[in-house]
Amino acid sequence: MKNIILFIFIVIISKQAFSLDLDSALSRVGTSSEQLRTQGKKILLGEVTGIGKQIDIPKVEIYILNDTAFLKREITKFNVIRNNNGPRLSNLISIQVGDEIISAKEIKGAVIP
Repeated sequence: MKNIILFIFIVIISKQAFSLDLDSALSRVGTSSEQLRTQGKKILLGEVTGIGKQIDIPKVEIYILNDTAFLKREITKFNVIRNNNGPRLSNLISIQVGDEIISAKEIKGAVIP
């Protein structure tokens, strides 16, 4: 019984530790999920390879990480795999914001028109 309670406790704590606080991340760029939805924007959450298979990189307005977000205009460099499908989000290797290089694996979501 103790093991079951301990397991449930660990699962709850782990989920909270790794959960995305969307509005907190979006506050860095001066918006919220409600404001974006009101403006008709789509908030896509999930692994970049999943959400990004059909999304062109130029369409992404905001990149969402666990605890922050970046506007497209803040990104100084995109590192992508070149192929015939064009610059899809699923082909993204990393982005650079100033001197910071952010792996595509750290991107938890995107905002598109």
